[in-house]
Formats: sequence, C-alpha cells, structure tokens
Amino acid sequence: MFIGIGMPIPDLANLPGVSRPGKPGGGGSFEYTAIDNNFSMEFDGVNDSIIAGTTSLGITSAISVSCWIKTTNTSASFRSLVAEDTTSGSNRNWNLLLNSGNKIGFIFFNTSGSTNYLVRSTALEVQDGNWHHVVATFDGTSNADGIKTYVDGGNVETLTALSTGIRSVASVDTRIGSNSNGSWNFTGKLDEVAIWSTALSEETIKAIYDTTANNPGKVADLSETPEGQPTAWYRMGD
Repeated sequence: MFIGIGMPIPDLANLPGVSRPGKPGGGGSFEYTAIDNNFSMEFDGVNDSIIAGTTSLGITSAISVSCWIKTTNTSASFRSLVAEDTTSGSNRNWNLLLNSGNKIGFIFFNTSGSTNYLVRSTALEVQDGNWHHVVATFDGTSNADGIKTYVDGGNVETLTALSTGIRSVASVDTRIGSNSNGSWNFTGKLDEVAIWSTALSEETIKAIYDTTANNPGKVADLSETPEGQPTAWYRMGD
C-alpha cells in the first residue's frame, strides 16, 4: 500500500469512552477482539492523501465503508474521507464525505449511472475535535432504507436506492483523505479505514464502536466481523 504523505499521529489512546470490562455490546454472542491502536494519519486539507490501491476494489453490489474521524474543520467545501470517485464524468464509483453544509454524506452511482446521495440531516456532528466512528452501508438493492449512515455506533439515517448495484470503473483508484483525482481534500485525522463488499448490520457497527468506547486505546479486530472479512482494511500506522 502506498501511504502518500500522511503522517502517523500517536494519540489514539484518547479515543472516547470509559474503560469497562466485559464483551462489547450489540454483537450478540460474537466476541470482538480489542487490539492495540497507537497511530492515525493526519491530512492537511491541501494535497495530502493516501493512494490505497491503483485500481478499484471492484465492489459492484453491497458495500460498507467505515472509519474513525477527528476534525474541527468546517470549510464550506466538499471533503472526501474515503472514495473511488473522480467527482466528474463516468469515473465515479462511491464516496464517503463531508459536504459543503458540514454534513456526513455517502454518494454512489448505480450501474445505470443513477446517482444515490444520502446526506445526514445534522451538521457539525463530527467536527468537534473529538474522535467519531462513521459508517455508510448499502445493501445492494432498491429496497426501502437500503442506504444507511451511522455515527458512533448508532444515530442511523436512511435512504432508498434508485436501483440495484454500484458502478465499478476499474481504473478509478481507492483514496483516503481525498477523491481519486486528489481533490476534495480532508483536514484532520483518519484511522481504521475499512471497506466490505456487504452491508454491515447495525449490531455489528455498534459492537465495533463499543469495542473502542469500552476500551480506550483499543479498536475492534475487523478481520472477524459476523459479515466476514473486509475487502480492505487500512490501519493507518498500526
């Protein structure tokens, strides 16, 4: 993995929560392993980004995109967190972002080219200088509420997709901290970026968040979620 020019920041022991013994909540009988987390990557909002792969991950149906975010930036411009998106033309697959209204958004394009864009109703919910867990999911169908975003293990908002599937242009790379063409640059810190070719359940997402909230300085071992291993998992320095 080419790690661009993001720099490791050893401060993730300050992720939110109070230490408490026991199994993280929300995951049913599944036991999430809490693993050490000591680093994140910081992005300057100008030209920092991580090229996570020179081609698309090839996801064409369901998807989940998960990351931890820390920022105080409230710029009136779009800022990508994780994306396969050149922002124009037909080379657009999907994009987890902060929009110009300072709201979390998830945009993806169906195989037919239809645009699906879920923007959360609340602005400034993650730009408070604290760590927050952000997840977007799409179940691959046009069923009601098939698109969802989550903040800190809950706070779910939903949208119905226009049609099934996700466009996957093979030449569009996966980037962290910007779009695939190096625009829409993010300012702040990102950590534990993971992408699945399935829609994580609300219980899984809550358990991932709780693993850290219950164990400061730890994160969930994402190789063992009930929905299977992620297609890609970038630990951002660890």
